[in-house]
Amino acid sequence: MPSIDLPEQAFTMDDTSRKMKTQSDFLEKAETHTNIVPDPASELSEPHRAYLLQRHGTLDLDPLPSMDPADPYNWPLWKRITNLLLVAFHAFMGTFIAAGIIAAYEDIAVDLGVSIQKVSYLTSLQIAILGGGPLVWKPLSHRFGRRPIFLVSLVLSCACNIGCAKSSDYASMAACRALVAFFICPAMAIGSAVVAETFFKRQRARYMGV
Repeated sequence: MPSIDLPEQAFTMDDTSRKMKTQSDFLEKAETHTNIVPDPASELSEPHRAYLLQRHGTLDLDPLPSMDPADPYNWPLWKRITNLLLVAFHAFMGTFIAAGIIAAYEDIAVDLGVSIQKVSYLTSLQIAILGGGPLVWKPLSHRFGRRPIFLVSLVLSCACNIGCAKSSDYASMAACRALVAFFICPAMAIGSAVVAETFFKRQRARYMGV
């Protein structure tokens, strides 16, 4: 059979037409998908919208708070900052307590009858636990909430610190300091979550550094 020679230009034009149609269909689908994304604020009830406007002066909030005054997003700014500063101070105290006895190494060595090198392990022990302890507290705070974990941390770390002061031998002091480090470290793990659950997205970068 005789071969039919088609001009190369015909194939080129046909391929170009298909590509243009494909791009056009893609753009139409993208525009349709973009248009169906609703504004979250438009789905709020009128009382909810009025509450947010009265409380925040705008509906351009992410995430949108509830109507509950106890919602941390609805707290006054001074209260949110105060709460964050308390959490930051709590986290700071973990490393402060670990290093706070360095100036008293000689006195502790005399009181406990051990070498200064052995006393230095009391600091190293706490630093090691401060590094691993938050891995335990973070999931617990997701399960039971932030407030109960903070209260447990404050009460038990305080009690264990008193135990350190009353320790009469090296072993008991080491045990108490290990418990102090474990119970005082939740703020190191939960601090970022407190920022995320207290401040709007546009504010988080500013306060995360605290």
